[in-house]
Amino acid sequence: MPTSTLPAWVQPEKLSLETRLLLTATRIGPAELSAEWAAVLPAIQWDKLLAEARRQGVTAQLCHWLEAAGAAPAAVLAELRQLRQNNTLRNLRMTGELLEVMQLFSANGISAIPYKGPTLAMLAYDDLARRQFSDLDMLIREEDLVAAGQLLIARGYQPLVDFEAAHDATFRRVHNVLEFTHAGKGCMVEVHWRLAGVLLPFSMHEIGQQLVESFPGGKRIFTFAPEPLLVYLCTHSAKHCWAQLNWAADLANLIYRQPALDWSTMFALAARQRCVRVLRLGLLLASELLAAPLPEPIQQQVRADAVARKLAQRALGWWQLPASAAPGPENRMWERNKLFFAMQDDWPGRVVYVYRLLTTPNFGDWQWFKLPPQLTPLYFLLRPLRFLSNLFRSLWQR
Repeated sequence: MPTSTLPAWVQPEKLSLETRLLLTATRIGPAELSAEWAAVLPAIQWDKLLAEARRQGVTAQLCHWLEAAGAAPAAVLAELRQLRQNNTLRNLRMTGELLEVMQLFSANGISAIPYKGPTLAMLAYDDLARRQFSDLDMLIREEDLVAAGQLLIARGYQPLVDFEAAHDATFRRVHNVLEFTHAGKGCMVEVHWRLAGVLLPFSMHEIGQQLVESFPGGKRIFTFAPEPLLVYLCTHSAKHCWAQLNWAADLANLIYRQPALDWSTMFALAARQRCVRVLRLGLLLASELLAAPLPEPIQQQVRADAVARKLAQRALGWWQLPASAAPGPENRMWERNKLFFAMQDDWPGRVVYVYRLLTTPNFGDWQWFKLPPQLTPLYFLLRPLRFLSNLFRSLWQR
């Protein structure tokens, strides 16, 4: 089975042939059918490959690679082309919706910065069709949350939680996003007033003045500059335990398409945000698995982080799991928190992480027991009780 493109820290025997093909198809570089792959293609389980590609969000990249390499049965290519066409049409619709929502917000005095979604597709791939996304993310000021939500509701969107939560100071403190769905448009808009939760903090102040132009649908939109965007994407993926391959593909393509990256600025930002190892982990996955071009000093720094290599091995194993089995908010709590603990930059950071984990209320606590505003300090007492209860339940299920 092909292993020539895998780094030394990967254990090939633990990877399915289908996972290896997905890694090959999402690598930076020309799509070529090597002699190794030509020899083993008859052993590919094509149904399994398609299911994995959907789960990992890389059907467009797989379709492109198989077309160029001429390496798939006609029926498989036909299905992938249909998936790519569906994705392209959906992305175009969502881009149009983003432009209209941005115009609506602007007309009502609300400043919003879109990120990920269509803007990332253009920065990383220069092609709306090459990236799969399911929602529209935008960052606003916290004081604009109620007004933004009311405008979306008037447009036909419905919040996933009671909109009264937007008026709740406790909710806004323990959470960072309000999600709205539109049944008719098949679209979700996520309105963020902070970029990350308390366990992997990321300050809006650090990037609010670092914006660049992106042109989804040919329209100019300002979004995060590549340096803070890369750090944020690593943080976002880490929060979700690197559960999908497409997040590493986004990093690899963003690095490839932005050759003038200021690496010193990027690592200085990560140091201020206490997420240097999180950044190294993302760069390791993007460069060693997907051939993202890193400067040699950065490559050496990334490879020298033994903890990051172990975490990368763990993420690679999770990519082969079905979505229901991968670590997430509702499962594998023990594994998820072990990962977060290991991702801290140093031992003082790990101590702070454990302290905040046990004492800082989150959205789950708010959902579990909604206290009136005058009793919100009790969340600090309820938090450790709920966390330990969930942890013991997770260990029992293991």
